[in-house]
Amino acid sequence: MSSLAELPELVGFFSYSREDDADSQGALSALRGRIQGELRGQLGRTAKTFRLWQDKEAIPSGSLWETEIRNSVAQSVFFIPIITPTVVASPYCRFELESFLAREKELGRDDLVFPILYVDVPELENVAQRQKDPVLSIIARRQYRDWREFRYLEVNAPEIRREVARFCTDIRNALRRSWLSPEERKQQEDTAARQKAAEEVRLQQAEATPHAEPEQSRSSLAQLPAWQKSRPALIAGSLAGVLVLSAIGAWFVATPRPAAVAPVPSPPVTKTPAPAAPVPPAATPTTAPGSPTRITAKPLSVEQERALKAGEAFKECDNCPEMVVVPAGSFMMGSPEKEALRRPGEGPQHRVTFAKPFAVGRFAVTFDEWDACVTDGGCNGYKPSDQGWGRGKRPVIEMSLGDARAYVAWLSGKTGKPYRLLSESEREYVTRAGTTTPFWWGSSVSTDQANFDGKWTYADWSTGGSIPDKGEQRKKTLPVDSFQSNPWGLYQVHGNVDEWVEDCFRPSVSDLPSDGSAAKTGNCQRGVVRGGYYDASGWSLRAAARFDNPIETRCECYGFRVARTL
Repeated sequence: MSSLAELPELVGFFSYSREDDADSQGALSALRGRIQGELRGQLGRTAKTFRLWQDKEAIPSGSLWETEIRNSVAQSVFFIPIITPTVVASPYCRFELESFLAREKELGRDDLVFPILYVDVPELENVAQRQKDPVLSIIARRQYRDWREFRYLEVNAPEIRREVARFCTDIRNALRRSWLSPEERKQQEDTAARQKAAEEVRLQQAEATPHAEPEQSRSSLAQLPAWQKSRPALIAGSLAGVLVLSAIGAWFVATPRPAAVAPVPSPPVTKTPAPAAPVPPAATPTTAPGSPTRITAKPLSVEQERALKAGEAFKECDNCPEMVVVPAGSFMMGSPEKEALRRPGEGPQHRVTFAKPFAVGRFAVTFDEWDACVTDGGCNGYKPSDQGWGRGKRPVIEMSLGDARAYVAWLSGKTGKPYRLLSESEREYVTRAGTTTPFWWGSSVSTDQANFDGKWTYADWSTGGSIPDKGEQRKKTLPVDSFQSNPWGLYQVHGNVDEWVEDCFRPSVSDLPSDGSAAKTGNCQRGVVRGGYYDASGWSLRAAARFDNPIETRCECYGFRVARTL
């Protein structure tokens, strides 16, 4: 067995409080159903080969609760605890978690618990209290999913579907990691022990008969043909010949010869330049069928780069992103505490300062630009699907963080200039473009302003804004030059596609560097996307909204934008 995902039957355990489910009018059971359906799809399973166990529907009447829990845990290969104050205080939920931790150890893993923080648990943020509680200490060590804001949304809301998909991707990736069953591990350990014992016996025998090898060599020589026995004499003769040749060579080197005369360089000839003649168009190079078509680089000179001013644009190769210079400055990163539907990771706000200007792509990277990289022999030859929506000037999609990094590596190599992804701080800075509202144009968003799911428009009611009427549901990306640019000339910084940034994930924006650089430490197996996408709710397009995902995740909602250091 190479992974848990290949087991004939997969079972997960959904641990929750029935009281919480009743108080939320069955919202937890509905969430469990959504997770179960998403995981079936991602794992390619059916109802017969995959289920997410829930005691409400799985324990028959009259059964012993503890026995049924033990039996269910013994079949499960992952565990989803819904964390609330009721759950933390419940001895039953504690029993379920402790039982699965024993099961996880039996499986030889430590990555199969996926907590969801559903209701605020103050003790979880208090280190002293957390260390006293075994459940909270375990939950804190695992990367829990913060669901506190999502519980106010309907389970069929696009943002819930999106967050469930991300959550299930984490579970799917864990189940697909290399794994040996307990039987396979035992067999592997037994084989290693036998090999070690055999090696020790061999070494002991070798030490007991130290002269066996020379005797064997003499015996083998006696059995050789006559011409091979005479090899020592041949070698001696060869050495003598070499010595004679060496002596002749030494005489030749010592004999004086005329010295070589170095050529005298001609004085430089100064010519008066003739008037420039019209340059005929360059011939189109002939490219062998199937070979890459090379992109011509046109990097800025040092003088041109020094002369750039904020708001000016440039391109440094054919079919490469158009770059816009953004000014140095500072801003308050994150969302204010009262901003509607704000998530905890968006604060507390802190000031970030950019000492120097830098350049940013006017648009998200397009299919045209990505395909040019592939045609030029870069981007690992990866050709993402366009989902049937069209390529050209639409943003490239189905991008992982590794894909985005491959593009900027190609672009840097092609131009010899320092292209890169934006840091998370830079992404919010250029999105706001000097403004402080949730969107660069104000406090609300409609589908006349951005591409998102028009059923879920948004307004920051803390500032008295009114929610716009429902709008279009386009269900696909639009060309990158759709809608109006922001004050710094950048397009679609809100909506269309989520854009990867360079940082390792950190739970709060206040943990990010205050100089605007990317976080190079933290959870580097998870990255951050910003901006919102075509099928998301309006609130997720806010300038401060941030979402973390495994860095290998590809999605038709993920693209990226490039930056360049000046």
